[in-house]
Amino acid sequence: MNNLKINGDMQKLNIRILLTAIGMSVFLVSLFFVNLNQKADEDYQFSETKSIQITLKKESLKGVFVKSDKNEIEILPDYIIQRQNWEYFLANHPYSKTPHKTDEEWKEIPKADRPDLSAQLDFFKTVDPALGYVPYSRLKKASDEMWEMINDKAAISGVTWTERGPDNVGGRSRALMFDPNDGTNKKVWSGGVAGGLWYTDDITVASPSWIKVDDFWSNLAVSCIAYNPANTQEFYVGTGEGFFNADAIIGDGIWKTSDGGTTWSQLATTVPVAYPGTSNFYYVNDIEVNSSGVIFAAFRGYYINRGVIYRSTDGGSTWTKVLAPYSGIGVTANTNVYDWGADIEIAQNDDIYATCGLMSNEGHIYRSTDGGNNWTDITSTVGSTRIELAIAPSTGATTATTTIYAVAEGGSGNNDIGWFMRSTNGGSSWSNITIPLMVDGTGNHFTRAQAWYDLILDVHPTDPNLVIAGGIDLHRTTNGGSSWTGISHWYGGFGEPYVHADQHAIEFRPGSPNEVIFGNDGGVHFSTDAGNSASNPTFSDKNSGFNITQFYACATKNEINSHYFLAGAQDNGSQQFTQAGVNSTTEVTGGDGAFCHIDALNPDIQITAYVYNNLYYSQDGGNTFNTLLSSSTGHFINPSDYDSQRKILYSAYNNDGLVRITNIDGSPSAGALAVSFGGAQASAFKVSPYNDVVFIGVENGRVYKMTNASGSPTYTRIDNGTIPITATGWVSSIDVGANDNQLLVTYSNYGVVSVWETTDGGTNWYNKEGNLPDMPIRWAIYNPNDRNDVLCATELGVWSTDNFQPGTSNAPTYGPSNTGLANTRCDMLELRPVDDVVVVATHGRGLFTTDIFVSTPSADFIANPKISCTGSLNVQFTDASIKPNSDWAWDIDNDGSTDYTTQNPSHLYNTDGLYSVELEIDGGAASVTKNNLILVMSGAPTPCTGCSFSGNSNLGNTYGIGLFTFELENINYPTPNDDGEYHDYTCSAFTNLDLNTMYNVSVQTGVYNDEAAKVYIDYNNDGNFGAGEEIASFPANQAGYRTLSFTTPSGGVVMNTGLRLRVVSKYNSSPTDACNTSTYGQAEDYTVYFYDASTLPVELISFTAECTNEGSKLLWSTASEQNNMQFEIERSADLRNWKTIAIIPGAGNSNEMIEYSYLDPQGSDNLYYYRLKQLDFNGKQAYSPLATSDCISFEGLSDLSIQPNPVADNLNIVVTTALDEGAIVYIQDMFGKLVLQENAELMRGENALVFDVSFLNPGTYILVVQTEKGGIEKTTLIKE
Repeated sequence: MNNLKINGDMQKLNIRILLTAIGMSVFLVSLFFVNLNQKADEDYQFSETKSIQITLKKESLKGVFVKSDKNEIEILPDYIIQRQNWEYFLANHPYSKTPHKTDEEWKEIPKADRPDLSAQLDFFKTVDPALGYVPYSRLKKASDEMWEMINDKAAISGVTWTERGPDNVGGRSRALMFDPNDGTNKKVWSGGVAGGLWYTDDITVASPSWIKVDDFWSNLAVSCIAYNPANTQEFYVGTGEGFFNADAIIGDGIWKTSDGGTTWSQLATTVPVAYPGTSNFYYVNDIEVNSSGVIFAAFRGYYINRGVIYRSTDGGSTWTKVLAPYSGIGVTANTNVYDWGADIEIAQNDDIYATCGLMSNEGHIYRSTDGGNNWTDITSTVGSTRIELAIAPSTGATTATTTIYAVAEGGSGNNDIGWFMRSTNGGSSWSNITIPLMVDGTGNHFTRAQAWYDLILDVHPTDPNLVIAGGIDLHRTTNGGSSWTGISHWYGGFGEPYVHADQHAIEFRPGSPNEVIFGNDGGVHFSTDAGNSASNPTFSDKNSGFNITQFYACATKNEINSHYFLAGAQDNGSQQFTQAGVNSTTEVTGGDGAFCHIDALNPDIQITAYVYNNLYYSQDGGNTFNTLLSSSTGHFINPSDYDSQRKILYSAYNNDGLVRITNIDGSPSAGALAVSFGGAQASAFKVSPYNDVVFIGVENGRVYKMTNASGSPTYTRIDNGTIPITATGWVSSIDVGANDNQLLVTYSNYGVVSVWETTDGGTNWYNKEGNLPDMPIRWAIYNPNDRNDVLCATELGVWSTDNFQPGTSNAPTYGPSNTGLANTRCDMLELRPVDDVVVVATHGRGLFTTDIFVSTPSADFIANPKISCTGSLNVQFTDASIKPNSDWAWDIDNDGSTDYTTQNPSHLYNTDGLYSVELEIDGGAASVTKNNLILVMSGAPTPCTGCSFSGNSNLGNTYGIGLFTFELENINYPTPNDDGEYHDYTCSAFTNLDLNTMYNVSVQTGVYNDEAAKVYIDYNNDGNFGAGEEIASFPANQAGYRTLSFTTPSGGVVMNTGLRLRVVSKYNSSPTDACNTSTYGQAEDYTVYFYDASTLPVELISFTAECTNEGSKLLWSTASEQNNMQFEIERSADLRNWKTIAIIPGAGNSNEMIEYSYLDPQGSDNLYYYRLKQLDFNGKQAYSPLATSDCISFEGLSDLSIQPNPVADNLNIVVTTALDEGAIVYIQDMFGKLVLQENAELMRGENALVFDVSFLNPGTYILVVQTEKGGIEKTTLIKE
């Protein structure tokens, strides 16, 4: 026998065969048995050889490593062979061969999202590479482990999450039920497939209030709900979405209430066992209860012989499998039908109808007339898969008179309904009925290739011929299926009203059969007339507070305590958050929302994404978005990252490539970069915060460092160091630590080590999995202030560790950190650098934030409502601060005294007036004052009598015409564009304005038709929008969001009184007056209020601040004082958070000039802003202009000069610096409002800059130059 030289690491021998070529595809397979006790460098004597001859396909050789010299074998470590096998699996799996549609084809798709492609992507992200499939049942084991730890202290102490919404979007809902105990039939229960169980007490009101039951059930994947007719206090809720979409969450059995929903408990007998998954109860697809209280449930197990129809006769304490076609239970065995339950319906006479079979196996219909003891196969046509049933409630007194409708998935492509049938004799015979078609005229079936995912039927309670069918949209027949009419469309097109796409549930309202509720991928919708055969139905969404939105990604504006976020949602576009607390969002771009970015240095630049590389960008702060790139390259939900310093976006392209888009702050330019990634696509990006470097994770498990990323890049593979990453799978995230050598890398697959770290640039990698359960880890970030702290976004909320021990092989200890969050999948974590707030995008419960990493408090709050027309107003104040440290001091009328010390007080205002409110937190560490926040009036502004409305066709218009948003200072009011001709919002929204001041006013109209708009203010309060009271005129076009400027008069305005503002839009031409809406236009009224500041008791001559060796010296003088109690001196470093540092008594009454001074010793080491808050003895107050003290010394920036000064148009700026560096040049008015900001690149020496300031109002401003290395210079600018 020949001696063979073996090269490699003998610790992990993987080669077990030697293939010797005999022919083209015939090989001699020699099995060697090796003595492994010798040293690695010695020759090996094989003790035995056995050979057999086999035939192999060429592709079967992948992963076998044999040297060309047959006398030498190279031994490779397990992980390398596993990586090679994974790469082969990725490249050759059928999902990888799904053709990408062209840009034109995507535009033709009659629906926004593609759940099938999302499912394929998530399959690769989570599949166990060793198994080749996703072991969903391991999540049950991980959940069990989590609940064993749940009572222990979370690894990072004090992690608390704050919900941010949205409260108007919703998410996928498959479970709907009217509460049988509500005599008004208004209370509705609904569940999110990843967001848990909710209810509202009145679904009929315009904005129902939804209440979540419990965010910490061990499982939030609510799939169905039913009540017991024999005892209506008993409800049953099933979990687990069993229809094979990849983002479906495995269930945890059934929950039960015996007191009408007050308390809930999990039915122990339905809790599925842990992996390997022999349980029948992983997915509960349907539950029905008969008139005697016997429960029937359609289960889907993990294996094809697990699940189907179970019965409980004792309220769920025990269960019996009564129907399982594959296993031969209840019927003759049929191995073409898997034991997977799809649907159950119970007729009036308690006959039971059930369907079995999902996905690739046959679907069959079964009937039992004896309570589930015996079953009959009543399938008329085989060859289908999923079957959905509906029974006419008004029939079914006997089996022979029961009317049933059945629709089956089948067919192919966009015509995927195999058949649609009707039976009028309980399924004894069937007749074909018409298949509904999409309303877009394409001829596609109403499910358009998604019957496996969205398929639902329901029959009118009293009319067996009226049926509503849901697929992509809703369709109705009034003649038993002979013909169908489309009654909705997913974007309100083709003359049909809008209802969100992908229908999953339909319920008629008991006692009011014309009224119907619908569950879909957009949450819950309601119609008052869908059950009326004579009507054209109208719909409204009912998602106010129903926060079950499934986000993929998020971004945040880099401003202290900002409430501005972007988030990409499954089938709900990219949502824009703008307010504190849980509030409504705006969909700025549609379809499936994906990765999004906000420039950290210039938040006017924002980026959103649809599927693949279909990208959009805004250069106006998110008001409008334009196409950045239209390309079907990359992943379905495509990873990307944005370089704020260099204004470059990086995203995945196809195999061995990247997309790089430059000059995003100007005219963007996109290009593809060729990179050798091993025949795979990028799966994660991280732009270095330190250098021109991008780190790239790849779907095949590799990690690369891209240096000189903005120029001619070089690429270095860094996962294969001396101590390499040995994980196989999908790189899901990368974070950069203290420098570019410290990296945190995660993998999202089951069955792999998920968390890795290097502190030396990839030479040595350390396994940081610790005690994390085997579950997908989708994201992880460091605490930038202490990198022992790490947060991980997982399939079961956020987990954390406070002993990560960077740079060591020591295993961290993790724990769930979900206080205030929910037991739901989390897809992304985003850290905001300016204040270290962390945002998490959940895939089922919307967006949340935490201040756990924040070190500096920042005060903020929200107030609701803010205006009243009744002479009194009860306002709820809600703290929105970060790090308040349980200390709040509220001055709700800003009179200098603390009124409340609780976190969220409410206050009743009983006196007309305009009120400012101050909140101070953490013992005065931070404060915020919101001036002119609350307006109390004893009546609405004077009505308009100068013109009248004639009535038009705006209500329910489907053309996208009307007013979408109106903005003026504090008014930012999105409204329905199709809800009628006129709405009076004067008692809902207001803003304070000043005389002789320029303001921007914005309107948003539609983008599909030419629309014009005008804005008026009734300055003289005479009820007539007369001459000189038109403040803005927007021409007729399709621009959508538009902004104009206007200047308020210097006189002739009624002061201290609510005045009426009107915005009016018109189709195709400009309104001729304030009531001219024509056919499809709209008009809306708001309140503006001019406060007469001349009544303030102090005449301030000057207020200045200067830097001295002892600190900042403040000087001010008054010409006269009347009833002046005191001056409060407030200081801020960021123009947002103000702290009172001193109180100086006033002179009371004086007609002589008085000079004041104060030395702030803390102001000697920074740039600080100061203002005076003057208070009189009657509680009135006023703020002074700002004064600035710059005590920063810096060796780089040395001089700043401007000319001319005063300036009319072009301002010449000369900046002298000792360094080459970037800078921001900005101008503020004397009240701290930012009016201009530009970026500049400074070279060593003198730099000449020119800015157009012609748009500025005449007055005094502060011009500041701030360099990236910390230098600050400022000067005073006077605008002519």
